[in-house]
Amino acid sequence: DGACAVIMNGEIYNAPELRGELTKRGHRFACGSDAEVVVHLYEEVGARAFERLSGMYAIALWERERGIVLLARDRIGQKPLLVQAVGGSVRFASDLAALLAADTGSAPTVDPVALDRYLTYRTPVGRQSMLVGIERLLPGEVAVLRDGAILRRYFPSLPPR
Repeated sequence: DGACAVIMNGEIYNAPELRGELTKRGHRFACGSDAEVVVHLYEEVGARAFERLSGMYAIALWERERGIVLLARDRIGQKPLLVQAVGGSVRFASDLAALLAADTGSAPTVDPVALDRYLTYRTPVGRQSMLVGIERLLPGEVAVLRDGAILRRYFPSLPPR
């Protein structure tokens, strides 16, 4: 009904089971995409939807009524998701190149601590990306964006087995 919209990179492994549950509860699906399952699950249980997802994904979900965007990353961290606060707005993307393609009015600056950690451990450490002002969502993290700010971050519990 247009109350929510989703952008998703990845795959929800338990989408068929979730689709079946939601169909029994009266949800109607227009296509076979995993992203549509995320929308309907969110309509059913809110942000707890991310606790039910099993898969590899980076998701941005916009909720019209509350004027928020939820960003979520899979528990293992297979799909990256980056955020950047610039001039009263928040941008997000799956890679640095996409964020750098947007003109922010200033040249990117390498974060020497993040670079040192990357060269030491051969993997990114913590939230900080290689560039100042661009953060990574951590594996399993959900962030709430509203009015150009990151308001809250939390980690959903693991799904029941």
